[in-house]
Parts: sequence; structure tokens; C-alpha cells
Amino acid sequence: MTPTAHSDFQLPKRAIERLEKRLEPLRKKLEKHPLYAAVQSVDDLRYFMQNHVFAVWDFMSLLKVLQRHLTCVDIPWEQKGFRESRRLINEIVLGEESDFVGGQNISHLELYLDSMKYAKADTAVFEKFMHTICKSSDYTEKSLEAAFAEAESPRPAAEFVKRTFEFIQSGKVHIVAAAFAFGREVQNMIFNNSSSRNLF
Repeated sequence: MTPTAHSDFQLPKRAIERLEKRLEPLRKKLEKHPLYAAVQSVDDLRYFMQNHVFAVWDFMSLLKVLQRHLTCVDIPWEQKGFRESRRLINEIVLGEESDFVGGQNISHLELYLDSMKYAKADTAVFEKFMHTICKSSDYTEKSLEAAFAEAESPRPAAEFVKRTFEFIQSGKVHIVAAAFAFGREVQNMIFNNSSSRNLF
């Protein structure tokens, strides 16, 4: 059995293969999700984006939790975490927060919001929610609910974000990492490789 080395920590390759095998039926189900066929018009796309922007934002929140746990974001700086983890997370943060698109540096959330505006999808609800929750700097379930209510956020988006923040509030980095790697990045890979990838 060849282990995947990670400084002084080793994860057997077979453990990852077993996990991937268990996730395979869910991947197959996701590939056939009715959402791909549901977007038939520009209005459908706008509605989708007005919900999906919340998932783009809370993905960034998952990433920042991982950066906080796996790298040093405090003063004074000190060596923290595994070297490979620091490099991986910081590379992802660089891409997510400061990608180079269209001759400018831009975060993926800003890029998404710009795309929404280009498509004439309403960004006001999300922006009001984000302003409220960031201003309070409290992301307990009660505060999230208050921010969702104040912004009149779509209920499916609110439920999705609440679930993500349950992972964050757990304080367990392995749970956040699993949500990030298998809950989000796998979806992105499926969508990008799907025959429906040109839908948008």
C-alpha cells in the first residue's frame, strides 16, 4: 500500500480510493441533476444566479476557515501547519480572491456578481444579506436567519448557507475540509466535465 505522504502524516491511498468509491453513486446522481435541464431561458438563468451567488459566497467562507486553520493569519507570524497544506490553501486563496481575468485581478465572487449584472440578474438581495452579516461579524444561526430575513433571501439559498455554516461552526477542520473538497470542488469538476457544461 503506497501512502500519500504529508510531512509526518500519512494517509493510505486505499483510504482515499474507498472514499471515492462510496461517493461515486452521489457523483452519478449529481451528473443527472434536473437543474441542468431546468434552465431553458435567460429568466431561468437569472433566477438560478440569484440563488447560486449565495453558494459562491459561502464557498469563500469555507476556504477562509481552512486558511485560518492550516496557515498562520495572525501577528506575529509563526510557522503553522504542514508545508504542503500551506502552499495548497494559499494557492487556492490566491485564485479565489485575486484571479486574473480580463486583464484585471478580481475575486470569483466579484466576477460572479459582475456576470449577474451583465445578465441583468438582481444582485440587491444578496448584497443586502452580505452587508448585514459582514457588518454584524456574527455568523451564528440566529444572526444568519436575521440577515436572510432582512434581505428577503431565497429560502433554498438560506438553507444551503445555514448547512455550510453548521460545518464551519463545528470547529472541526476535517469536516470543513470534507465539505470543501468533496462537497464543492467535486461538484465543480462534474459541472466542468458535464455534457451540460455549455449551458451557461
